[in-house]
Amino acid sequence: MLAATAAVAGPWAAGGARRAAVDDFSVATLEGANAIFLEVQAGPRDSYVSLAHRYCGSERHWAALEKANQGRGVAAGLFYAIPFEVLKREHQVRALTALFPADGPEEEGWVHRVPEGDDGQTLESVASWFAGDPMLAGQLAEANGTAAGPLAAGSEIVVPRAVLLPDFEQATAVAGALRPLTDPPAAPPSAPRVLPAPPPKARPAPPQKVGELTFVEDARGAFALYRLKPGEALYSSVIMKFTGRLDPAEVQEVARQVSALSGIKDFRSIPAGFAVKIPRELILPEYLPAGDARRAAYESGLAAAQRHAITVKARDLDGVTIILDSGHGGDDVGARRNGVHEDDYVYDILCRIKELAEKSTAARVMTTLRDASSGYKPQDGPFAIDRDEYLLTSPVYYPRQPHAGTAGVNLRWYLVNSYYRRLVARGADPQKIVFLSLHADSLHPSARGAMVYVPGQAFRERTFGHSGRLYDRREVGELRFVKFAPDERERSEGYSRRLASRLVGAFRAAGLPVHDDKPIRDRIIRMRRTYAPAVIRSSLVPQSVLLEVANLGNKQDALLLKSPAFRQKVAAAVLDALRRHYGSELPGSTVSASAARKR
Repeated sequence: MLAATAAVAGPWAAGGARRAAVDDFSVATLEGANAIFLEVQAGPRDSYVSLAHRYCGSERHWAALEKANQGRGVAAGLFYAIPFEVLKREHQVRALTALFPADGPEEEGWVHRVPEGDDGQTLESVASWFAGDPMLAGQLAEANGTAAGPLAAGSEIVVPRAVLLPDFEQATAVAGALRPLTDPPAAPPSAPRVLPAPPPKARPAPPQKVGELTFVEDARGAFALYRLKPGEALYSSVIMKFTGRLDPAEVQEVARQVSALSGIKDFRSIPAGFAVKIPRELILPEYLPAGDARRAAYESGLAAAQRHAITVKARDLDGVTIILDSGHGGDDVGARRNGVHEDDYVYDILCRIKELAEKSTAARVMTTLRDASSGYKPQDGPFAIDRDEYLLTSPVYYPRQPHAGTAGVNLRWYLVNSYYRRLVARGADPQKIVFLSLHADSLHPSARGAMVYVPGQAFRERTFGHSGRLYDRREVGELRFVKFAPDERERSEGYSRRLASRLVGAFRAAGLPVHDDKPIRDRIIRMRRTYAPAVIRSSLVPQSVLLEVANLGNKQDALLLKSPAFRQKVAAAVLDALRRHYGSELPGSTVSASAARKR
């Protein structure tokens, strides 16, 4: 290898090695698709011993550095290769992030995407890089439904959270490139790196008006202008609306970016008519200009989904199966804000929907979990955290830390898929099966009301599945991996959007608060990730929705969720939505005949 160089001439080195700058003093290099080195620039007083101490955490690795650099003496200003295996973990993470910028976190773990030109990467290498042990390659193969052997360019490998190194969990909180190294050479180098000249700048595009936004470009980049109207706030009227960010920390972060770009000194005192600048890359696709590729892809998928509608009717929901899930449980209590914790309160709504459906409709109700102490009897509360909910898998699963959240979510969709496949095998009409997952979110305090998430097509293109001791359940063994064909993704989003519309309409008709802007969404944007919720993303049920009944970050919403009357109204609204969805009459003063027969 070219172990010591005075300059970096570009992204590709001789012999097909690929380089990526990490910071001003180091370059990550990938050779032969599987060998990674960090090339670091030596200072005037450096030696292999000092470089080993700085980048490997121990002077005892000096011999490995000397061997990798063919025994050459250390000279200030030159670059020296350090094998990946002896690097400190923080430098390994920086090297990997620089070399594979398309990688990133998703709900089920870290997704590694094999770049073009890197054909030949192995699962052993991926396991070593991201899990710290090449012997975990077999688990990666099972979790991704792929055979052992070289990976083709474009392959996506999910490293499950159960084996993922904790450093990559921490990396989710770092925007863009990772932090610069904290320990540069002892003194300024005598021979600075030579970077390639930047390409000539293209002439900025002319301003383009799209609805309430005007898209412009200047020396600082591409952005959209929005002029605040009287009474509007930066958070709710700009950040949350046009970028889709709802998480409190992310709203604050984007607000800081927008303020810096726009010259805003104080968020709270922006005059009406002020032109707020929003970075173009943060804007939701539906607000972009018509010729933008992101908007075209979004609109194409939406149009395809809207072609699908259920064709069956169900008087009194006769023949309909409602699969109910409520978020979290056990050690995982979910969101906790304003004196309310999520799991017990949304579980009570599940119980109320179940009781009301069984008393007033002909529907069949199935659930994913049960409370060991209260069963399915609605409770008035207030609720203490009891942690005794368990999932109805075979054998049952009691969510326990540290895997309560991740395994609990995934086992739910395995259970739902098992229910669905058994129902269809017994002759049930797939259009008469509905999956509803109930939650209460923790968003920015200015947001309030219900939102419904549907499984967006763009987030269901991979194969989904998991392995490991926690997944030793009958339902997982029945069908460990799921993958959806394009027409299945279209149809499911279409069916689910129509059901979501019914839910939003029923909430509004009942006087229940609904999120002001885009109450139906096909993606979550959080922690710099964009994804569909795993519990509906991997569900085989064509009609799958996740209902956030309230925002616990909003004091009014949290107070409502404490109220048994509110929870009962939510249950009634859900059933009214299902009746309308299946063309049935709304309930009157008496119980329907078919429901009475059922009782």
